Amino acid sequence: MKKQADRPSLLPRFTRFAGVGGLCYCIGLLILWLCTSIVGIDYRISMVIAFMVTCPIGFFLNERHTFRYGSVKGRFEFLRYILVVLGSLVASLCAVWLLVSLGFNYLLANIAVTAVFLLINFTTHFLWTFGSRFRQ
Repeated sequence: MKKQADRPSLLPRFTRFAGVGGLCYCIGLLILWLCTSIVGIDYRISMVIAFMVTCPIGFFLNERHTFRYGSVKGRFEFLRYILVVLGSLVASLCAVWLLVSLGFNYLLANIAVTAVFLLINFTTHFLWTFGSRFRQ
C-alpha cells in the first residue's frame, strides 16, 4: 500500500492532463475544421466526429500518463471515461450552439467552451473515472 506522501500532487497531474487534452484538442480542432470548412459538414456533426476520434486517444494517454498510480486499474474506467466524455460532448454542443447563435465563430466558440470544461473534466476524471486508483 502506498502512503499518501508517495502520491503525486495534483499540479503535475493536472499539467499532464492539460497536455494530453491539448494534443487531443488540436487533433479534434483540425478534424472540426476539415469536416466543416473543407468537406462542408455541419459543425455539430463535425464536433461529434472529432470527439469519436479523440476519445480513445485521450483515454489511452490519460490512463497511461496522467492517472497512473501503481498497478491498480478500475474495472469500469473506460466506461466511466466514455460517460464523462459524452456528458462533456452534449454540454459542449449546447454551449457552442448557443455561442454560434449569438454570432460567434464556431471555432472560437469551441475554443472558449473547451477552456471552461478543462477543470471540470479533470476533476471528474480524477475523482470518478480513475478514482479507484487512489483509494487503495
